[in-house]
Amino acid sequence: MQYNVHFNDIEPKDVQKKVQSVLDSKEKEMTTFLEYLKTIVDKNETNLFLNDDFIKERKEANDKGFYFIIFDCGDLKYWSNSMVAFDDVDDSVITKKPFFKLKNAWYLSQNTTSGDKLFITLLPLKTEYVIQNNFLVNEFNHIFNIPQESILSTTQSSETVSFHDFDDKFLFALKLPLNGSNTNDPPTGVIIIYLISLICFISFFYKLGKIISNYLNGNVFLLIYASVIIFLRVYSIIYKFPKILYSQRLFDPHYYASSTILNSLGDFLVNVFIVFYLILLFSKRWKNDKIESYLSTNKYLVYVSAIFGICFIVELGGLINYLLYGLIINSSISFNVSNIFELNSFSLFSFIIIGLLLASFYLVIDSIVKFFVRLNISIKQLILITLISAGAILLINHSKQWWDINTISLAFVLILCSYYIRKKNIHFLNYSAFLFLVLIFSAYSAMIIYRYNNTKEKNNRVILAEKIDK
Repeated sequence: MQYNVHFNDIEPKDVQKKVQSVLDSKEKEMTTFLEYLKTIVDKNETNLFLNDDFIKERKEANDKGFYFIIFDCGDLKYWSNSMVAFDDVDDSVITKKPFFKLKNAWYLSQNTTSGDKLFITLLPLKTEYVIQNNFLVNEFNHIFNIPQESILSTTQSSETVSFHDFDDKFLFALKLPLNGSNTNDPPTGVIIIYLISLICFISFFYKLGKIISNYLNGNVFLLIYASVIIFLRVYSIIYKFPKILYSQRLFDPHYYASSTILNSLGDFLVNVFIVFYLILLFSKRWKNDKIESYLSTNKYLVYVSAIFGICFIVELGGLINYLLYGLIINSSISFNVSNIFELNSFSLFSFIIIGLLLASFYLVIDSIVKFFVRLNISIKQLILITLISAGAILLINHSKQWWDINTISLAFVLILCSYYIRKKNIHFLNYSAFLFLVLIFSAYSAMIIYRYNNTKEKNNRVILAEKIDK
C-alpha cells in the first residue's frame, strides 16, 4: 500500500493527522506480522529456514519496509537485515522503548514473546549515519512522506507536532519546514508564465516612469523608481510573495541562510539581480554634470572626493568578500569544482550570484573612475590618491575580517584597468578588454572559492570528529 502525504499548503494539524494515520497503519501491520510470525515459528522450529510460509513472511516484511529479529533463550536465532545491530536492539527492547535510536537510524519497534522466544519488528523512521556519502544519506523513510527538511525531536514543544502509538505513548515530534516540503514544486510552465508576466510588469513600469520623467528631474525619477523597486522587494521578503516562487526549493533556508534579507539562495539571487539592474540603470542614466562642475573649481575637493571614492570601492569589495564568505560557509551547497559530479543546480545558481556580484562591483568602479576622468585626474595623481586611500583603509579595517589582501588587490587592479579603458576610450565590449576583465574575475573567484571551501571542509571535519567522539 502506498501512502501519500502532500505539504504544498502546510498546516501542522493536517500533517499530524496524515502522518499519524500512516504510523497507525504500520503499527497494525507490524502487530499482525508479529502474531503470524510467532505462529509459523512455533509450528516449524526445526526446519524454519526451509519453510515456505516463513520465506513468504520474510519477503512480505521486506516489501513493507520493516525488519524482524528472533531471540531464543537470549540467543540470536534469526536476523532479517544486517543493517541493524541485534545486540543494541535487545538492549532497547528490554527498556521497553517503542521508539529509539541505534547507531545508524531511528526506529519504531514492537515485540512479543512465545515461551523463551522474543520476536521484534523494526521500522526505520530516519537514517542517521555519522559519515555520509553518495550511498549513505541521512533522510526520512519515504514510506511516511515526511518533508526531508523537517527536524526530528524526542521532546515536545510549541514549535513541533507530536506523534503517539496506539497506547497514546509519545513517540517523537517533528519541527516542520517553514515553507513546506518543497517536494511537490509547481509545474515549470506556471513558473515560466509568472516570470514572463513579472518581466512585462517591470517593463511597463519602466516605460511609464520614462513618460513621468518628462515632468521631473531625471535623477529624481531614478530615485523614485529605485525606491519603489526596493519597497516591493522588502514587501516580497516579509510576506513571502509570490507564493509560487517561495514554494520552490531554491527559496528553502535549508540550503542557505545568513540573515533576514538573505534567508535563502533564491532571495540572494533575486536581491543580487535587482542590485545589478539598479546599478546598471544608474550608471547609464544618472546625471552628475553639476557636481562635476562644482568640484572642478577646487582641486582639493577633487582629491578629497577621489579619496572617498576609492575608500568606498574598497569597502564595497570587503562587503562582497563577506557575502561570498557567507554564501560558501553558511550553506550546504557544493563548491567543489574539482569534482563536477558533486555540483548541482544550487551550485550553478551560486556561481551566477558570484558573477552578478563581481559584475555589479565593476560597474560601480567604472562609474566612479569615469567620474575621476571627467575631473581630469592624471594617472600619477590616481596612484598617489590610491596609496593615501590604502593607508586610510588599513587604519579603518585593521581589526575587521570582512576584507583581505586578495579583495583589496582586486579593487586596486580594477580601478587601474577601468582608468586605462576610460582614458583610451576603449569600449567595454572590446574583446581584449572584456577578456582581461573576465580573467581577473575568474582568478579572484577561484582563489575565494578554494580558500573558503577549504575552511568549510575543515569546519565539517571538526563537527564530524565531535560526533564520532560522542
